[in-house]
Amino acid sequence: MAFDFKKAFDSINHSWLLYSLAINDFDEELVKRIEALYRSPKATFSTGINNSYTTIEVKSGIRQSDTVSPKLFILLLKIILKNAQHDLDDCFKNEESNLVKVMIDGTPTVSFKLEFAEDIVIYTYDQKLTEKIAHVIKYHDRKTGLELSKDKTKMMATQYKWT
Repeated sequence: MAFDFKKAFDSINHSWLLYSLAINDFDEELVKRIEALYRSPKATFSTGINNSYTTIEVKSGIRQSDTVSPKLFILLLKIILKNAQHDLDDCFKNEESNLVKVMIDGTPTVSFKLEFAEDIVIYTYDQKLTEKIAHVIKYHDRKTGLELSKDKTKMMATQYKWT
């Protein structure tokens, strides 16, 4: 299943961003620096009338066109996926997991996600599990300000016949 978030960088809730960094054991100095970037941010733009300008308070979204924003967004997605993984572990603690085994440094590990930027790809062997994962991610993205794009989020089925 390929997940895509609507206006991903534009919709991150600032309060959730700072709270999540603080409670997920990020370095206190790093959190303070990021907080300084997002404390009462404002945007000023021309109204196009008589050389006048308007300033508005920006309540969501992370900055773009700098080197920190993509890394910050990836950190936030990792937090979402960590929370979703915890919920899924609870769902399947009494069942044999049918999540895809991924090799990391030659060691098999169970994972439901692949590396990502602002999109997430999940492979499973079971459609019901994939749907459950989608619901868990949707639940967690609501807290952040993110919203899954119904038009771009796709479930794809494959079948391999052994010969």
